[in-house]
Amino acid sequence: GDQMQSTAAAMIANATQQQIPDSKPAQAGSGAAKTADEPEQPSHKGLIIGIIIVAGLLLIGAAAFVHFVFLPEMDEQNSEQQQRIKNSLIDQLPDAVAPVPRAQYKAYVDTGDMLCEQDKYRKAMTYYNKAAKLKDDESIQQKILDAKFGYVQHNQDEGGEYFETYLNELMDEGYDGASTIYYQYYAWDVNITANNLKDDYATDMKNVNRADTIYFHSILSGGPPGESIRVYYQIIWPDGTSETKDVDSTFHAGSQFTSRFQYSIPLFAKAGKLTFELYDKESHNLLGSDSIRLKK
Repeated sequence: GDQMQSTAAAMIANATQQQIPDSKPAQAGSGAAKTADEPEQPSHKGLIIGIIIVAGLLLIGAAAFVHFVFLPEMDEQNSEQQQRIKNSLIDQLPDAVAPVPRAQYKAYVDTGDMLCEQDKYRKAMTYYNKAAKLKDDESIQQKILDAKFGYVQHNQDEGGEYFETYLNELMDEGYDGASTIYYQYYAWDVNITANNLKDDYATDMKNVNRADTIYFHSILSGGPPGESIRVYYQIIWPDGTSETKDVDSTFHAGSQFTSRFQYSIPLFAKAGKLTFELYDKESHNLLGSDSIRLKK
């Protein structure tokens, strides 16, 4: 724009110089002199000079218009186009990540591996999690799960908050071997008492008369959090015969129920041990048992 203004100014100055009349006197004998009455021939110089001046001004205006109007708009359009390109790349590459510091990542993983070999599983998980912040992939997540399983295996007897948290997470992930520990740790248990008292869940008798009605009182406990259980029992009479019967109810931790037994003809009943066994209906695992001796 500045260069165009300089060019136009030079053209105007040149045209002005051409308008200055020649002050040199006419040479004698150069030809016939003009008389006062002779009409002056029209000159095209002034028209040309005017056209040049107008053209120069138009050039200056056009340059200014481009500089102050079009160029800022073009810059803004270019900026918007660049931003659209960036957004498009982000949409097309959602998983793009910055380069990972490999040495640091490897150091964290190696330290975690070493701590696992020393059975320091929770501390190992600290380093695995640091590595996951640098590069979170399937391999590092597997190491974290392996460390949790190692902790669970070594703390089955103690249990505790961390044990239960890791065990539940392993079950959610379907980790191989976790279900065995889970159902061992959250195993159902039952407390059984035998007596001749209908509503007494505390007294456990060793002997009763064979003519008495015998009660086996059961109180369930344990079990996986929020789960229920269905059960069946087997009663074994002193003569060795047995009966199996479902208990038509669903039980939770804390549930209790009573099963009653009596000889139909006590006078001819056989004396001896009467045994009650309670089973998990789904797994058929023995939950508990109790016995009482029938005397004459």
